[in-house]
Amino acid sequence: LEIAQGPQRARMCGFGDKDRRPITPPPCVRLIIKDRQTGTTTRNLIGAVVASAFKLQDTEDNLGIWFVLSDLSVRTEGVFRLKFSFFNLTADQENLLDQGSSAVICTGFSEPFTVYSAKKFPGMIESTELSRRFAAQGVKLAVR
Repeated sequence: LEIAQGPQRARMCGFGDKDRRPITPPPCVRLIIKDRQTGTTTRNLIGAVVASAFKLQDTEDNLGIWFVLSDLSVRTEGVFRLKFSFFNLTADQENLLDQGSSAVICTGFSEPFTVYSAKKFPGMIESTELSRRFAAQGVKLAVR
């Protein structure tokens, strides 16, 4: 996985489902296909934590398989990293039904980003060129 665009900042959204404050800019992850040979937690991340693939062109007109996570919010203040995992859910449907799980094909991590309280939040980041390009191709993104 190639993390072409990672989060830089967010305003915490609290614990109400209606108070969403999206992470900006939205994470954009590209799948790079290569030869196969060669304690107690709190759900701090809310929103659409799963994404389907889009066939999109990047800012240099390169076609790729992209996963855009435009509806992610963090409930508490702090510094975080996101972990992205890619699963092939169609590889062996019989085994999936028997085991109830699927193996991770690859993972990637975002750079650290800061989630601010409402008082400390410096404001949204201007939409990136990659976000504007994907929105122009039909991906539902809030562009500024």
